[in-house]
Parts: sequence; C-alpha cells; structure tokens
Amino acid sequence: MNKKIYVLALGLGLATTALAEEVPLFNGDVPNLGRMAKPQNTLHLTPEELPDISVTLKDAPPKPAPAVVKKEEPKSRAPLKIQDVARFSEAQSDEMSKRLDQSRNQYRNAQQQPKVVEEPAPAVVEDQMPESLMDLFGKTHDVRGFEISGMALGMTPEEILETAKERGYTVTKADYGIPLYRTSFYAEQCRGHRRPEVIQSCIVDLARADEVHYLSSLTLARPISAEYMQVLFSTHATGNRAYKIFYENKGDNSLNFTRRNLAQKARRRDAFWDMIYETYGYPDDRDQFIWGDPQKAYMKAAMQGSNYNAYIMMEDRELTDGDYVEAAEVKESLPFRQTFTFAENPADRN
Repeated sequence: MNKKIYVLALGLGLATTALAEEVPLFNGDVPNLGRMAKPQNTLHLTPEELPDISVTLKDAPPKPAPAVVKKEEPKSRAPLKIQDVARFSEAQSDEMSKRLDQSRNQYRNAQQQPKVVEEPAPAVVEDQMPESLMDLFGKTHDVRGFEISGMALGMTPEEILETAKERGYTVTKADYGIPLYRTSFYAEQCRGHRRPEVIQSCIVDLARADEVHYLSSLTLARPISAEYMQVLFSTHATGNRAYKIFYENKGDNSLNFTRRNLAQKARRRDAFWDMIYETYGYPDDRDQFIWGDPQKAYMKAAMQGSNYNAYIMMEDRELTDGDYVEAAEVKESLPFRQTFTFAENPADRN
C-alpha cells in the first residue's frame, strides 16, 4: 500500500515539473505565442538535477501558412498585330463611308425643297439712347400738373406766397441768390474792400444793379399739422419760377412700440399712401415710387423712420438746365480780369 502511494506521489511531482517547464517567448524575432508558437515534439518530465525522463509526442499537424493576398498586376496589352490594324481600318472606312452617304442624301433633299429667303434683321443702332422714360415705357404722368397743398412747379414766388397763406402756412425763412459765375465776377470788382461783410454787401449791390438778384428759396411751416415745405426758385433767366418743392409731415415721436401705438402708426401709414394714390394715381416706377420722367419733371414719395415721417418731392429739371445754359453764355461775355501775363495778349497788338 505504501509503495502505491509513493509511485502516485512521484507521478504527481513529475507532472508538476512538466507543467513548470520554461518555454522561450521568442524564436528569434518571432513571438512564440498562440498560432506563432513552435510545436513541441518532446516533453521533459524531470528537472535538470535528475536523470532526464522525456516522452515523445505525436507529430503535431503542420502549421498552416498565413494567407498571402496577391495583388493583381495590370494586364498588359497584347501587341497590335498587322491583321488587327487592317480590320480596324476597314471598320473605320466603312463608318466614314456611311456618314458620307448620309451627308450626300441630306444635301440632295435640301436642293430639291423650295428655298425660303429670309429678310435681314433691322439694324440696331447701339449709340442711340432714349431721351426720356416716355421713349421706353410710353406716356408718363405730367408732374407739372401736380400740386402739393395747392403749390405746383412753375409758380412764381408771389403765387407761392399767396397759396401758402390760404393753406395756413407761414414763411419762416427767405433766401436770395445770384446766378452762377456772377458772384465771382462781382467779387473781383469788390476786392478793394477788406472786411468780408462789406465785400458781401458790395456783391449784392452789384447784382441788384444788374437785376440778377433773385428770391431763391422759401421755407414754410404749418405747426398745427406738423407740416413743412421748402420751395426753390430758378433765376430770372428762366422766369424765377419754382423748380423744386419739398414736403415733410413729421410723425408723433412720442409713440412707442406697444400694440396700441403700432396700430396708430399703421393707420398713419395707410392714410398717407391712400391719399397719395387717390391724388396722383399709381407711380410710373413702382420700385422707386416715382411719377413722371426723372429726366424732365418728376415726383417722388417716401415714408421713413420709426415715426413714419412722410416726404414728397417734385422737381422740374428743365428749368435748372435752362439756368445753367444761360449762365454759361453770360460767363463768356463777362470781362473777368486776366491773371496770367506770361504770354502776349492778342488785343494789345493793335
């Protein structure tokens, strides 16, 4: 019984020794782990101090070689043979022959059909520009017939003052002017004076003596309705008539953005545009709110700001153009002092 126990203990010890055998972790640079481990053919059961007792293991199945994915090399084209070239040339020539036949048939059919003579398109002269909006869009509003509080373009200062009094406006400012180029001419004659106020008074006196001093602007006010107007006048060369009229109606700046005040502002906005359309009709340019022809006489309306201030402006550009032409002609006749003496004056030769 004791002998059996000894043999059993010896077997357990040997089995423990076999389990504790050290195995190298690397075979060179390759790790000796998992599938990469080198198969063992012999198992040593005893430690180095005792006689070597080993067991030969059965041959392990060969380790499968790792799959190698081969890259497909591009297929090289086979050299073109003379026979292929001949077949390609034949196919190409057949295709070209078919296209030539189609072209000939189309040409014959076109020759058999009756010819249609097309009339030449009218010549377009790019240098010709329209002289007014009427040339582009037809008839426009005649703004010279429009009135703002009874005042219209072409009125004289006396007519404007009379109408303003009837409508409850008062004159808050009146400005006078001198035609273009005459101010510098009179300044040369008044250069002997030293003080600026004396020079200005001298210029005005000379203009009045030549009857070219004119009323150039009137500023009118109607405070009860917060309405204001400014009328600009042309020179005596074109009759000293109103060529531009500004109208302004200021909104209530005490209104904030509550629902009640916003509704009041909306009513003001609608009332303004309704009166505009009822009085003058719809604009010729609905994007810019312009009536008439901006190259001749026109009117523009707008409402701006959080107070909904209303604005109307009318202008007759032909009056100002006439003033400029007249001033240019007068400038040639005015005897301005010559400031350059580096050349001989032809008038001194006689």
